Amino acid sequence: MNTRDLLEALSFSQKMELWESFLQDGVEPTEFEWLQNSIYQDCLSNRIEWELSLHEAMDQLGFHITNQNQNFEIYDRTGKRYYFGANMQHPAEWIFIKILFPINYQ
Repeated sequence: MNTRDLLEALSFSQKMELWESFLQDGVEPTEFEWLQNSIYQDCLSNRIEWELSLHEAMDQLGFHITNQNQNFEIYDRTGKRYYFGANMQHPAEWIFIKILFPINYQ
């Protein structure tokens, strides 16, 4: 199996678990690198499921976003602010930002 097939084989709950491991524990599983490559190659067939699983994981973990004056902030349920960048060194962060703010998706 190639990485695209492996990504497509993931269930919604498995995608949520990946997002939760990233948001809660700061872990960036290899699947995010595969996902980033699929986005770049424009061959991601189930993008909406990744978006929905991210939003559901954020809801489950109590994360919320404030978006004002062309600035956004992300907080967990305790009020701790999180900082994410869209650089290429952290695929999960890049995908997180691109899903939440899809301008210039690629």
